[in-house]
Amino acid sequence: VPTGVQSVPSVLELALHNADDYPIEWKIDTEPLKKHMGVFTLEPTRAVLEPEQDCLVRAAFMPNEPIEYKATLSVYISPPRTDSAEAATTTARMPLPPDESKLYLPIRLKGQGAVPKLTFDRKEVNLPVVPCGIRSRCLFYIINEGYESLEVQYRLPTDKIRIALLINFPEGQQVGITKPRIPVEIIFHSEKPISFSADIEFLDTETGSYTLPLSGTADNCVLSTHQYLQQNESFYALEGDPVMLAEKDDTAGGEVGAAPSVKTGSVSHQSLAGYGGQELSQTDFLVRWMNGNVLKNPLEHFPMDLISSGGRHLYEMIEFLSGKQVPQKGGVGAGSRADNMQSLRGDRSAKQKNKELVRIQGMCQQYEQLLTFLKQHGALLSSIRPEHFLSHEQFLRYMQSETPGITRRQVEKMFFVKSMEAWFTGILQTIKIFLLFRVTPKSFKALPGMTEIADQPISGPVSEDGMPDPGEPRKICSELQAAWDAKGLADSNVYSAAECILLRWLNFHFWRTNRERYPDRKITGFDHDLDDSIVLSVVIESHIPTCQAVLSMTYPCTLFDHYEENASRIVAALQEIGLAFPIQAADITAAQPKDMLLFVLFLFQNLPHYVPKTVIVFSTLLGVSMTKNIELTNPSRKAITYNIQLQGSSDFSIKEESVKIESRQTITFPVEFQSRFTRRVEGQIVFTSRREGNLHAAAMVFKLRSHCIGKQPRKTIPVSAVLYEIGTVVVDVDNPFDEDASFTVNIREESVCDAEKKPIKSKRCESVATFHIGSQLGPQTVKAKAKGTGKLTVSFLPFDAPAHFVALLGFFDPNAGEFYYELFGESSPPLPLEIYRLQVKAEELGTKELILPHRNVQMDRARMWIEQRGAGSKQSLPDTIVYNVKLSSQYYLAPKQVTVVNAMAKNTAADAKADSKQKPTAELVASRQPTVSTHNVAKLSLEFRPKEPGVYPCQVILTSDVDIRMYQIEGTGTAPNTHCALTFHTQARKHVTQEIPILNPTDREWTIKPTFSQQGTEFDGPREFIAKKRQGNGQASMSYYPLTFKPEWVRDTQAQLVLQNTGTNETYEYELHGIADEPLAEEHVVIKCEAREKTSHTFRVRNYATTAATFEVESDLVHISGPSSVQVGGRATENYVLVFQPLQAGQVTGCIMFRDCTTGHFTWYTVELMTLPPKPQQTLTLTCVVRQAVAVDIQLVNPLDDVVVFEVALNGDGLLGEAEFFLAPNETATYELVFSPLLPSRSKGTAVFFNDVVGEFWYDLELIAEPAQPEALPPMECELGRTLQTTVKIDNPTGQEVVLKHRSTNKVNFRVLQQRIPLPPLESTTVAIDYSPSSLGLTEEAQITFEHPTVGQWVYKLQGVGLPPIEARQVTIVAQVNRPVSSTITFKNPFLEAIHASAVLESRSDRGVFLLLNKKAKVQIMPLATTQIPFSFCPPSMTRHSAELIVSVAKPNLTWTYQIQGVAEAPADSTVHTFTVQAREVLETYHSLNLIGLDTSPADQDSDTLSCQLEVQPQHQALVSKCFDISLGTDPNATSSRTDKAQVSLKVNFAPLRPFVAMCKLVITRSSGGRWRFDLKLEATEPEVDDTISIQSPLNKPASVAFRLSNHTSVYSEFQAFFDAESAYEFTVQPTSGVLEPAGTGGTTFVVTYKPTEYGKPVQGKLIIQTDDVYWSYAVRGTHPKYSAPVAEKAKVATRLSKDMQQELAKATSQRRKKNFIQKNMAGSSVMGS
Repeated sequence: VPTGVQSVPSVLELALHNADDYPIEWKIDTEPLKKHMGVFTLEPTRAVLEPEQDCLVRAAFMPNEPIEYKATLSVYISPPRTDSAEAATTTARMPLPPDESKLYLPIRLKGQGAVPKLTFDRKEVNLPVVPCGIRSRCLFYIINEGYESLEVQYRLPTDKIRIALLINFPEGQQVGITKPRIPVEIIFHSEKPISFSADIEFLDTETGSYTLPLSGTADNCVLSTHQYLQQNESFYALEGDPVMLAEKDDTAGGEVGAAPSVKTGSVSHQSLAGYGGQELSQTDFLVRWMNGNVLKNPLEHFPMDLISSGGRHLYEMIEFLSGKQVPQKGGVGAGSRADNMQSLRGDRSAKQKNKELVRIQGMCQQYEQLLTFLKQHGALLSSIRPEHFLSHEQFLRYMQSETPGITRRQVEKMFFVKSMEAWFTGILQTIKIFLLFRVTPKSFKALPGMTEIADQPISGPVSEDGMPDPGEPRKICSELQAAWDAKGLADSNVYSAAECILLRWLNFHFWRTNRERYPDRKITGFDHDLDDSIVLSVVIESHIPTCQAVLSMTYPCTLFDHYEENASRIVAALQEIGLAFPIQAADITAAQPKDMLLFVLFLFQNLPHYVPKTVIVFSTLLGVSMTKNIELTNPSRKAITYNIQLQGSSDFSIKEESVKIESRQTITFPVEFQSRFTRRVEGQIVFTSRREGNLHAAAMVFKLRSHCIGKQPRKTIPVSAVLYEIGTVVVDVDNPFDEDASFTVNIREESVCDAEKKPIKSKRCESVATFHIGSQLGPQTVKAKAKGTGKLTVSFLPFDAPAHFVALLGFFDPNAGEFYYELFGESSPPLPLEIYRLQVKAEELGTKELILPHRNVQMDRARMWIEQRGAGSKQSLPDTIVYNVKLSSQYYLAPKQVTVVNAMAKNTAADAKADSKQKPTAELVASRQPTVSTHNVAKLSLEFRPKEPGVYPCQVILTSDVDIRMYQIEGTGTAPNTHCALTFHTQARKHVTQEIPILNPTDREWTIKPTFSQQGTEFDGPREFIAKKRQGNGQASMSYYPLTFKPEWVRDTQAQLVLQNTGTNETYEYELHGIADEPLAEEHVVIKCEAREKTSHTFRVRNYATTAATFEVESDLVHISGPSSVQVGGRATENYVLVFQPLQAGQVTGCIMFRDCTTGHFTWYTVELMTLPPKPQQTLTLTCVVRQAVAVDIQLVNPLDDVVVFEVALNGDGLLGEAEFFLAPNETATYELVFSPLLPSRSKGTAVFFNDVVGEFWYDLELIAEPAQPEALPPMECELGRTLQTTVKIDNPTGQEVVLKHRSTNKVNFRVLQQRIPLPPLESTTVAIDYSPSSLGLTEEAQITFEHPTVGQWVYKLQGVGLPPIEARQVTIVAQVNRPVSSTITFKNPFLEAIHASAVLESRSDRGVFLLLNKKAKVQIMPLATTQIPFSFCPPSMTRHSAELIVSVAKPNLTWTYQIQGVAEAPADSTVHTFTVQAREVLETYHSLNLIGLDTSPADQDSDTLSCQLEVQPQHQALVSKCFDISLGTDPNATSSRTDKAQVSLKVNFAPLRPFVAMCKLVITRSSGGRWRFDLKLEATEPEVDDTISIQSPLNKPASVAFRLSNHTSVYSEFQAFFDAESAYEFTVQPTSGVLEPAGTGGTTFVVTYKPTEYGKPVQGKLIIQTDDVYWSYAVRGTHPKYSAPVAEKAKVATRLSKDMQQELAKATSQRRKKNFIQKNMAGSSVMGS
């Protein structure tokens, strides 16, 4: 399309040649070219050609619109010569005129109008991926197509902050005919990671815009910039901390201040070589890594296997790494295989091609979902398109559908590069976001092995309770602190935070383990810093110090063989420690950053697992085997097999060297430890797994350590002895080991303890050995064969008692092991030194003195034995010994302490020495008195007071820090007389017995005789009783005298009992007190019966008296019957029958009492009456259809003379009836029971009638609710393509809102419009159903069900028949004159199969008024699908235009007609016509408007040809319709006749009752065609106030004024009352809203209140009362009461002076006038001078 002076026509030349022998005149008829004036131009159109002459005809094409132009021109030439005579004449050389009656040939002209445009040498620009802060460049060309001269402008993306783009034009921006293309350079750089896709717009000088897609990526990750790092290796350097990439100086072509850039070049790099016959070396390591780490199924051919499987490997990889599934949309599976895609053939039908294209589009949608998923998680994939993942044939088919005319060669040229780049980049970005970015500062700090000391466990030793020992806090060295410092991690422009962490990890472990073995180095990259394998070996050694493969590395590496040798050792080290990683030596020697990054990441994830997780401490006793279980859990879905290796001490052992853990299973692996020595032993256990598929469990290492917590004796050797006496035991020594041993024996840890072996202190045992081995001191040995036995004698001599002694008997062999026995000695008290006997009467006091010598002969004898063994020396006794006295019987008293003094201590030393050497005899008889000096003894005074007769033995034990002594005392006593009181408490007729104990310590039986003193016989017992003598072991015997209390009735009695011991003449007196309460119930009787039925029960009535008695019957139960009394003989029992007849069901508890009329004594029973409901009166069967009702009448009779009210209980769904039913006296009435179910069911129910007097009766109900039959709606007939609507009414019978769900058996033809159908409580709802036929003449049926679980189902049957289209549809389109407007008609295929429809537009209007815009004559429409039929309307004048759009279908032969009414509208008038009036005033006026383009004849009247309509906004529709009216009319006050035909007069009536402002549109329509729109503004201003209200009120006191107001019409109307915003806050009005009474009534009362809070000027307010139609306003004025000063008749206080007082005051004032001292002094001076 021409765009001004810059456009030139397209010219073609046609060559004409005259091959005849005569001149020919030719003519081209150009009349058809007038249809499109100036489009086609031919020169010349007529000429004469001489024989063999040529002529050129120039055809120029200059289109006006971007459409296709066609024209056929007729060519006429001279007719042929007919006779030779004519040819011979001279006129033969003159050409004959063209014969226009005969067409020679037609010339067809065809031209496509096109806009001059700009194109590009590529479809998109993909900038190279660069590190952050590095410039990325690309060069492309703009190609001129149609512009003579144009300066190209451009528009960059609006987000210039994040997308920093720079565009250069090296050769300028001017294109034209002489310069068909210009180069353009795009430069991009970003300081932060970003991946973007944007559009660059190139503009011409007018409105043309040409978009070029652009994508670029800047990232600080090796997985994104690996190509840059590899291809530009010599142009950059890595340095600093954090590591920064700095490009080397390259000033050629650079600009000052620009971002650094290197040979990223002026052209975009291809990411890879591709696979269309190109090498795949870049992907080899990645494929091996994927197969070895993440894939279940191996990937053999990259990327062919990915394409053929629809990206299955990538999906599998994403799910494995992230645990998430990519959303599936479209089919990606077997149907997307390449072999299916390669089956596209050119000879396929169009249907097959469409199916194939749909399948390709589905795959593109799926890959679009994949890319979106990855981008949402942080992948940078701006240059990747979904179609890049397709196969070759699919990509070709896709590009041919998207870009018609593209060749196969063009597609192949771009496919292989794009495909390889898409798959390779997608995989690397997946690894980056889901694997690499797991490396975070938090995980780095928690990484095992990050300690200053190598091989330090992660956690402390595990104690016995399974909890780790926290140990000492770990100190952090400066190097570790620097490695953990998160500052600067994200500042690198080439490495991400995760990669910086990996570098810090390498640097730290190299520093920790190197220890100057290799020169220090800083690792800044993943290629050259690692290619000699030194760093890798040190890192492996840092985690696994026992790895042998990395201990002999070659350094320095001067030859390539050295590099290979070291790399081979790294591979061997991985095999040694059980790490399966698909790396080869060549991968390390020729390191590529991305490959080595993956390898280092693998080591980072796996080597820390070889750091011992913890130290498993086997804390056990010596000689005790201990097994600890290591719990292993497999959380994966596949089984894992671990190989186990045990290292270190042989005391640790395992039973299996491998273990298999099934999926989701937890097992325990036992490690056994045999404790043989007390010293520490250590070991280590390593778990490594075999890779199975893509599952590889991490290695686990645990340190093992022993800890002997004690020497558990293998057995305990008991030995006992009396204090100061020797006990011996022979020990059998069992050799527990499997080898002969010579054990060294010793006794250790000897101590005094209690019975629980807890140590205690004993001064008596200090420096004295208790246990002794053999016959002499010193080491002893015992030899024993393997598993054999030896003998050993151990002696035990205690020096404390009673006490326990414990010691360890140890056996040690340095080869076999060591074990211990426990010696447990128990000492008993010493033998008595003396035995004393005495006898005292009970309750009397006796004394005895015990003689205490200074020396203890028993202890002296024991110490002598120890001295003879050489185990101790002679120890002298202190001169004074203080003994604590302890008595074993409470009947003896003695001093708490006694002191024994050595009176001979002052003798000569010789005598003392002789005395010390005196040896005691070997044995000492306990009853024998020792010979002692009277000067060397002490005495102990002992008192004895027996409580009762008997023998009282006692042991007197004297204890001191020196020794223990014991003396035996045997005392005998007799008992005195006893006296006590006994109380008995029971119920009448219930006996209670108390046994009185009698202790007989003598050796003869006692005869006891009782004597009772009482009034009555309530207390009783045996008249003679024998107390047994003492037992054979000497212990006293206890006998019991039974005393019984037997009350016959309620009483409180006193008595006395005396027991006489005839053997000892002793008496025992007892005061007796007996209390008897009322008797208990004889029995608890449970009676089961039915209501209204008689049930009897027999009670046993017993007479406890000796004479016959009459018993009255009493009960608190109702509805019982029986005799009122019963006669019972003395001491006899009678049966009493009681009848129960309860009237209602339930459970009642009461009692029945039988009372003696004479004595008042009674017996009674508790009764529990369990009444079952009576049998039903009748079984009624109620059958009803759901949502209908059926009633049954139940006849009730009142037999009483009083009103009876029955309580009615209805149990069952759908039962309705009154809750209470009243019956008059002796009335018979009918109770109506209604059954109205909602849901189909078959159930049971009951109707229960209950009255307290009449009783209870009920009816059994069989409730049958049948489903309602479907309701058949009247058949419907509807034209095809149209919709017919019918409605159904649904009632909600419940009291709550329910929402119905609906389902239809035919959703194609019958559709419920409402998705949600709410039913208000107890109301009806109308539901609309649409019918759309899909067949012609066939009956279409459907069954629509509306359901809810509470209210049931409504089922409707519908039928419909489709009719052929008859009535034309009306379509209206509006356009301004000479301004085309396009619109569309939506046509829906009503059939269930595809159709081919053709559209034809017919119009009687001028050509070009209506145009059909669709390009295809026929359109295929899928079943039930819609299509848009576009058309345009461009009215040339303000007249009516119409057209018909006919849509035809061949099969079946149907035609749909759309009647299009074109309305021509005048240009919009920008003038706003305002009508303003005060509310409640009337504005009547005439207003004139100019109708542009109106052309009416004088005979026509405005009212005949014009009509007007007012369009009002919805919120003002009701208000404007009541108060504003506008119509066409002639102004009667016009002074002159109308001369302007285009002017109309409007009559306006505006009578608003309330203020408002509304914007409206006035539409004036002419019947013959044409429409004008005008903007109106209706403004009703506020009216004058209706009244003024004055209120006067004092401060802080409210005052009110009331008035009434009625509506202006005779209807009620809602109102609002309020004060406007400028009113004082002291005013209030009540009510603020409500209903205003109609006119003619008293009106609604309004109360205005004024409550001032401060003084000041009067306040004002404006009260507004308004309804939807009317507005009232009142001026309210608030004032204060006028203040009047109080006037007093007489002053209460005198404020004026009397006249006398005033005179006196004046006199005193004059006398006190101040003197003028200056004047006086001056006068005195003058006198003196004279």
